[in-house]
Amino acid sequence: MIRVIVGNKGSGKTARLVDELNEHAAQDNNVVCIEYGRRLDSSVNFKIRLVDITEYPTNGYRELLNFISGMYAKDYDLGCVYIDSIY
Repeated sequence: MIRVIVGNKGSGKTARLVDELNEHAAQDNNVVCIEYGRRLDSSVNFKIRLVDITEYPTNGYRELLNFISGMYAKDYDLGCVYIDSIY
């Protein structure tokens, strides 16, 4: 399932994302969040694996999909993958 959170700047998209991340981490799910930069480091539970996409050379959606597929191949019990502003 894919869910998209959209809205104007300052409408609370990131706060909603952080709430959902922390909810899933509290349920002992294996959660990954792909983000652009390190904005969420201090906002989310320490159990959540944060991936800074700027550290990996992904150009375009096809390479991003391959990157996510590689994460699932490495860690078969991923519960959720969240993506926050990758470009």
